[in-house]
Amino acid sequence: MTSGRLWVVVALVFVVGAVFLLSSDVADSGSSVAAAPSSTMPVSASLDPADAARLADEVVSGDERRVREVVALPSEQELDPAAIAGLAAMGPLAFDLGTFRDRGDGRAEVVARDGAQMRWLVGLLVVGGQWRIELAEPAS
Repeated sequence: MTSGRLWVVVALVFVVGAVFLLSSDVADSGSSVAAAPSSTMPVSASLDPADAARLADEVVSGDERRVREVVALPSEQELDPAAIAGLAAMGPLAFDLGTFRDRGDGRAEVVARDGAQMRWLVGLLVVGGQWRIELAEPAS
């Protein structure tokens, strides 16, 4: 793995880890979290091609506002511009809809490939009736 590629992986792991830790800390304190699972489930327990394309395009857009629209983050969570740039460097991103697995609790998993064909296991979370990216880790 090249040093640039390693930096992108580290940036993604950092963003996802920070989201997870902050969500856990806020949940443990009894406060509400913007990214908490929604009681409104998607119409179907699948990821349709249009939603997959939207998630993929927005998360690697390089625009903080667009990334926030598809990543499950507490509204007050700051995003490091370097992390946004690292996500953009991964593009394009494509989800393999054949790997989608609904966990039945407002969460799902799907495999994605980035621009360098690295495979990612992407965790999705229902927020406001739409899938958002909750986490991502290199897939085995």
